Amino acid sequence: GADTRLRILNEVRQARQITHQAVCRVFDVGETDQQIFYSMELVQGEDLATFVHRVGRLPSEKVAEIGRQLCDALAAAHRQGILHRDLKPANVLIDDTGSVRITDFGIAVTRGSGHNTGIGTPGYMAPEQLLSGASVSERTDLYALGLVLYELLVGRRTFSHAASVHHLPPPSTIVDGVDPQLERVVMQALSPDSADR
Repeated sequence: GADTRLRILNEVRQARQITHQAVCRVFDVGETDQQIFYSMELVQGEDLATFVHRVGRLPSEKVAEIGRQLCDALAAAHRQGILHRDLKPANVLIDDTGSVRITDFGIAVTRGSGHNTGIGTPGYMAPEQLLSGASVSERTDLYALGLVLYELLVGRRTFSHAASVHHLPPPSTIVDGVDPQLERVVMQALSPDSADR
């Protein structure tokens, strides 16, 4: 429908503004027989949700490396004034060499474009995304990044509703061998108050 067409066009416009090796490149958009489509970079690999389901938890060193790549990619988007708003394992591809790429900028917005709450994937939304009339910021993406890294450390999705995230225990209380410095960074990213992230 019209909403899907606008969402895809928005995704292409947003993604094409970001040039970074950890952001999946989008090349072109077109329409045929009332169907809209776009072409993007081929990534030989799988999304992080599938990857973690297949291999289980990752060692702290690997999670830190993935975290660095995702931070760099988000920083590139944020420099363009673009907020992703829907970062989750299913929207991150990992290739055969261990490099990651963020995809799906379909609900991305430009910073300062107004109140952009209530949109995202339940369970990965920052507390401010759940408040009517609140503003989202770069720190909203950092919250989702913290959730992604948390899941990589413990090897599974840890909750089914956003409200329960406020009670997530430190990963080291669930699994052994978590780097304390990485754990501090992840738990800080999960601060309910965006000013503390």
